[in-house]
Amino acid sequence: MRESIEKYAERQARRRFRRKKYTVAPARVRARLSRIENAKAVLWDVYGTLLAVAFGDIESSLARKETMRDAFRLTAREFGIESFLGADPADALREMYIQEIEKTHRRKRSHGVFSPEVRIEETWLRVLRKLESRGYRPISAPGEVTLDLAYRIAYFFDDVYHAKVLYAGARYTLAGIRKLGLKQGIISNAQFYTPIALRLLLQKPGNRRTNPLKELFDERLIFFSYDLGVSKPNPLAFELARDRLKRTRIEPASVLYVGNDMCNDMVPARAVGFKCVLFAGDRESLTLRQNRPECVDFEPDAVIKALPDLLKVIQ
Repeated sequence: MRESIEKYAERQARRRFRRKKYTVAPARVRARLSRIENAKAVLWDVYGTLLAVAFGDIESSLARKETMRDAFRLTAREFGIESFLGADPADALREMYIQEIEKTHRRKRSHGVFSPEVRIEETWLRVLRKLESRGYRPISAPGEVTLDLAYRIAYFFDDVYHAKVLYAGARYTLAGIRKLGLKQGIISNAQFYTPIALRLLLQKPGNRRTNPLKELFDERLIFFSYDLGVSKPNPLAFELARDRLKRTRIEPASVLYVGNDMCNDMVPARAVGFKCVLFAGDRESLTLRQNRPECVDFEPDAVIKALPDLLKVIQ
């Protein structure tokens, strides 16, 4: 299954008909390249830290809504489900999708789960089952709703909704950290398509056979929310990372966590003893959450406005 969805993702990358540009403007926050001694591991957030995610006209919430509506419309057309959604396919599909996500969140919260996460392919599968009861049959073999189809629809929708690009210097910085001999991992809110997109974007042009995720990151230090069933700021991923690093004799004070969100990234990282590096290289992704009491007086250990500056912090 995973191999086929990755091949599908590669085909989508080749045929992508909708390309959006993402202009990065640094946040109006002063860089603070404080030296952090004895660093032995670096853990990364993905969206807004390694990957920029564009929503069309990022200045306008109305434009964001229209971009999402357009993504639902394109998805309905691509997979032949328009005629099963009524007069307004985009809005109808959006409503079904959001209802399924909210249903999962309510169920998990009722069992005491803090900051629950869904598996988005399962969300789409439930949507497709409802459409199947209305007579929908997939246009591709085997002509019935399957989990494989749900994976493809989930990937397609995300691909046309979010234009993803690496922030400048991402590949250089990740490779530089590995050359220094530091362990490197990921703690991020994500879905199955996140590692696929990250792999495709980190691959060097003309070299599609390599897997940069395996080359740059330690597999046991990769924690995605869809695997864990909870999303940040739930502390589970940070606690798991701390415990695994301790087993390799790396103490929390020697671990850097790099993220763009004060509440979801910096606060839980500090809570387990990690050093905190705030990425302020994109004013659209930087999230200070100054209305939250735990964030008001929070001071990261360093603030970087370009990813390669992290190498200055740890060398």
